[in-house]
Formats: sequence, C-alpha cells, structure tokens
Amino acid sequence: MAANNNEVVLSLRLIKIYQAVDLIDKLRKSLFVRIFSWSLYDLAVKFFTLNIVSLYFVRWLTITKGAPDILYSFVFGLSILFIAVFSPLLGYFSDMTRRKHALLIQFTISGIIFTSLLAVTDNIFFAIIFFICANFSVQIAVIFYNALIVGIAPREKMGFVSGAGKMIGYIGSILALYLIRPIVDTGGYRASFLPSAGLFLLFSLPCMLFIRDKGGGGRQSLLKFISFGEIKKNLLSLKNSLQSFAASYAIANFFKASFFVLIPLNAIIVFMSVYLTKVYGLSEGRIIQFLLIGALFAIMGSLLFGFLSDKIGPKLSLYAVFGLWQAGLIMASLIPADNLVHLTAIVLGVAFGSVWTVSRAMGVKLVPEERVGEFFGVFAFIGYVSGMLGPLLWGILAFLLSGLGVIRYRIIVLLFNIFWIIGLFYLRRIPEKET
Repeated sequence: MAANNNEVVLSLRLIKIYQAVDLIDKLRKSLFVRIFSWSLYDLAVKFFTLNIVSLYFVRWLTITKGAPDILYSFVFGLSILFIAVFSPLLGYFSDMTRRKHALLIQFTISGIIFTSLLAVTDNIFFAIIFFICANFSVQIAVIFYNALIVGIAPREKMGFVSGAGKMIGYIGSILALYLIRPIVDTGGYRASFLPSAGLFLLFSLPCMLFIRDKGGGGRQSLLKFISFGEIKKNLLSLKNSLQSFAASYAIANFFKASFFVLIPLNAIIVFMSVYLTKVYGLSEGRIIQFLLIGALFAIMGSLLFGFLSDKIGPKLSLYAVFGLWQAGLIMASLIPADNLVHLTAIVLGVAFGSVWTVSRAMGVKLVPEERVGEFFGVFAFIGYVSGMLGPLLWGILAFLLSGLGVIRYRIIVLLFNIFWIIGLFYLRRIPEKET
C-alpha cells in the first residue's frame, strides 16, 4: 500500500513538472512575454552597474577601508581592459556556436556569485579580485543580451524592442536607488552587495527562462575555444571576420561614428556630478533630483525613439538624437544660473535614453543575424575604449585650462560638441538603403 502511495505521489510530481515545462514553452511563444522578459534584464543589470560599480563598492573601498582613490581607478580600468580584449572574441564565439542564451546564463550567474562574495569578505585584496571577476562577467553577459534581440521580434520592430529594454532599464535605475538606499543607511556600504546580487538574479530570471537562441546551438565549449590548440586558429578566424566588417562601408562608418560620440558621452557619465557641483553649486540632494528627472525623461526618450526608429528608420532618428545631444551640451555650458538646470536634465535625459535605443536598432539592421553577437562584441570594445579615453581627455583639458577656474568646465563641455559633429559626419556616410 505504501509503495502504491509513493508511486501516486511521484506521478503527481511528474505531472506538475510537465505542466510547468509546458507553461514555460507556451509563454516563450508569446511576443509580449519575450519582449518583457528580455527588457527586464536591462533593469536587472542596473542593480550591479549602479549600486556596485558606481556607488557603493567604490565608497566601501575608499571610505570604509580607507584605500586611495587611484586604487579603484586602477582596479576598474583593469577590469575594463579584460572586457575590451575578450569582448570581440566572445561575441564571435557566440555566433559560431549559436549559444548566446547559454553564455548569457553562465556569465550572469558568475557575476551574481562574485557580487555575493563581496558581501562575505572584509579583505581588500579578495574584494578587488571578486569585483574584477564580477564586472567582467556582467559586462560580457550584456554582449549576449544585446545579441539575443534578434530572436525577440521581427526586424521591423527592433526599434520598439530596443526602446522597451532601455525604458525598463532606466526604471531599474530608479528602483536600484530607492530599494538599496535604506539598506545602506542602516547597514553600511557592504550591506548593499548581497541584496544587489539577489535583485540582479530575481529580475534576470525571466530572460534566462523565456528567451532562447534563434536556431539550434552548437556544441563546442568555451574552454576548448580558448584552449592552446584552438586559440590561434580562432583568433585568425576572428581577424578575417573583423576585416570583413571593416570592408563594409556602412558598418565601418557606424563604428567610427559610435567611437567619436561615445567619447564625450562616457566622460559626461563620469563627471556629471562634478560638473553640477562645481558649475551650478548643486547640493547632493539636488544632484539626485537632477538625475531622477533625467532618468524619467530617459524612459520617455527610449520609448519615443524606439517607435520613431521603426517608423522613419534608425539613421534619421540618430540625426535627431545627435541634435539633442548638441543642444543639451550647449545648454549645459552656457546657462548662467541653475534656474534652467532642470530643462537641461530633460534634454540630456531624452538624449541618453534615445542614443542607446537607436544605436542598438541600427546595429541589428546592419549585420546578418548570424553575426550579431560578433557585432555587439566589437561595439562593446569600441565603447570600452572610448570609456577610457573620454574621462582621460576631460582630465587633461581640466588640467590644461586650470588657470581659468570653474569656467574651464563649461569650455570642456562646449568643446565636446566637436565629437558629435565628427560622429555626424560618419553617420551621413552610412547608405540609406542599409538602414
């Protein structure tokens, strides 16, 4: 009798498992579920990039542990160097094996584990190692996340999908600030690490469950791909593949335009709070207010330009985006007092939200589906190189113009418009038929 009961219980469990798997399969076929699940990953990443990279790990390291600022600069730069070196190779690998989803899961889980480990060590050396591994894992995972967009919706809807991802991502910025801040107030900076990892896992689960690669996956393992016997052959294949990108007139000009516009964009991301303090004299509370206004309008800009990209094409949409950036930088550099600073936040917020939305949509249209992972790997490489050059250039200009006092910051922002003009030059060279 007991054996029969056990068999019944086992059968019921198997039925429940089958029903759960069947439900997941049905949900995967829903366009809404795919778009929403993919977009939630953008939100999930914000719990790492905002709370760990931008806010609390650097404060724990420099304030709680008393380490010099240059140590974090070195540690962050080292992680970026690793990412820049490996991103094209791993993007190429994801295309060759069609395992973007599996790689997304592997690197996401790796990032979550190393972020969690930050919460269990008080040793600076181990914390630095864990941070480098976590940042590397998360940023590489984002490459596969971007590449998975091709399996979400038809190409004519890429602008909307990209915009939805960015919109929900900026909502994630607001959530990351509000959900973690009370924990930090009561438990200190290190108390933020484990909740950030947990929320990253929670919001990334839908993407890991409901998104799949378009087409079957290959079997070659990553370890074999980068093994001593294979690495030379694979690097040569990657070199030939990148040369074909360079030979494409449209793709080469897209990469050139991206490189030049990302230089000022990355510098502004790093030094925006410094600028608002020194030029406008804003308090920390008003800076947060500025950032929240910017985030709200970035949400609107992401969605608006996602629709616009689908309607008129990403190239024409990027013309408008570049114009917004130039207007925002001119306003920021010339407004004499802070009475119009919120207007600047609105313009730059829309510009921030739209530039990533439209760039991602244009990139997907420029390359065949089987090479989109490689494309985003190269795009990430360009972003990280400009991410190092932009803040460096800001620092050099601030030093050279130091005799001018606070006004030097206004001059720097105004000069950065030159890069948007150069980017516009290369954008105009992309053939209309390609976009």
